[in-house]
Parts: sequence; C-alpha cells; structure tokens
Amino acid sequence: MTKIESRFSELWQAEHEGKQIPIVKKSENEKMAYEWFCKGIEYVSSSMSISEKTPMTVEQAANFTGFSKAYIYKLIGAGKIPSYKPDSSRQGKVILCKEELQNFLFANKRASNEELREKAVAILAGGTK
Repeated sequence: MTKIESRFSELWQAEHEGKQIPIVKKSENEKMAYEWFCKGIEYVSSSMSISEKTPMTVEQAANFTGFSKAYIYKLIGAGKIPSYKPDSSRQGKVILCKEELQNFLFANKRASNEELREKAVAILAGGTK
C-alpha cells in the first residue's frame, strides 16, 4: 500500500467513524484533495443509503432467517428489529429492511477459539486487540 493509499484509508476510516483528522501537511493540493475526498464520501453515503435498503415482507423475512412469522412479529413488537409501516393504519403491511435484519442476525458474534487465542497472545505480548 502506498503512502497516499494509506492516508486515504486512514481518512476513510475516520470519516466512517464520524471523526475528523486534520491534514498534517497544509499544501493547497492536499487541502483540495481532502475536500474532494469528503465530498465523495458524502455523495457515496447519500446515494447508497436508499439503494442499500432492500424491503422485505414479514413472510420473506421468515423465509430468509428460518424463523417463524410469529417470531418475526415478536421481535418487531419487542423492538429488537426495526420495521416500517408505509400505511400508518393499524392493519397496514409491515416492511423490514434486509440489511437491518442481517445486522440483527450477526449482532452477537461468538469469537472462535482461534480468535480468542490470537487476542490472548496479543494481550500477553503487551498490546491490545
């Protein structure tokens, strides 16, 4: 990875986490490149936010997860997975976002023995992981 790629990677990570990293060298070219970089991130973020949302019905969500429809409704009622009602009436259809459902499914990862071993070695070596 080149120095420029490394710097852009660092900036991308900072922007993704909502942090701002000041530019170390304040040349006009770097300032302009950073501004264009930030505009690019804003454009990608705004354009992706709509297209990333794949709507699913409760039945589709049940088929996707392997859960019963009743359990999906239970999770919605408990506020564990977000849902949408385009028609605000009580009897309206409930829509779920596939990506939000995936986030719920993969939220509580159990580390593998290998990952735990690597973390223990890193801690014993004086670092944190």
